[in-house]
Amino acid sequence: MSSSRTLYTRKEAAASMGMSLSTWERRVQPDVRVVTVGQLILVRPAELDRWVRERERAPIGAVR
Repeated sequence: MSSSRTLYTRKEAAASMGMSLSTWERRVQPDVRVVTVGQLILVRPAELDRWVRERERAPIGAVR
């Protein structure tokens, strides 16, 4: 997910994560820090990486 871009729009962030904007707004946006510029909401790619890392888990059925 890393990129040379400093900030993504919400639509770009959703697309980079392979989900719809509405899903991103419901499931991801509440848990990520955002940058606001007037009404524009932007997010750092590193913040998306952090969100994914925090939700990673072992594959279903993996032996512990």
